Amino acid sequence: MTLPVLSPAANALSTGQRRMGIEALQERIDKGVASGELGAKLKGGEDECQHVFGGGMYARGLLIPAGELVIGRLHKQVRIVVIASGSCVFVDENRRREVHAPWIGSFEKGSKTAVFAKTDCYWVAILKTDLEDSKTAFDQLTCATRAEYVDHVKLLEKS
Repeated sequence: MTLPVLSPAANALSTGQRRMGIEALQERIDKGVASGELGAKLKGGEDECQHVFGGGMYARGLLIPAGELVIGRLHKQVRIVVIASGSCVFVDENRRREVHAPWIGSFEKGSKTAVFAKTDCYWVAILKTDLEDSKTAFDQLTCATRAEYVDHVKLLEKS
């Protein structure tokens, strides 16, 4: 499977083109898993994460093995990301970057990120919340689809 949205040329794309590329990549993966082309086992990232809560913050860490691709959900708020070890290439609606640990950056609300681990990579996302349950935090701080995120934004605008 080629990953053009993760290539250096992705920086020349518009925000919308990068977003569509990430969504198309996720759709290809979902179809590949459903057809058996990509194997029977689909990792559930949520249960493989390390979760830490404290002081109104939530850190979710995930070891991404070299050569693996992870596509996250849309986030309802800005988040800080730390690459604690390893190297990876990521792309979201705003940019494509190759980074090496140690690295710290921020990602805009409403963004969806695809991450390809060039080496074993430990990715940590840090979000603001008073919640202390990983499943509840995951459900309340992220959206599965762009439509769900748009509905979330509309709700905020009404309040």
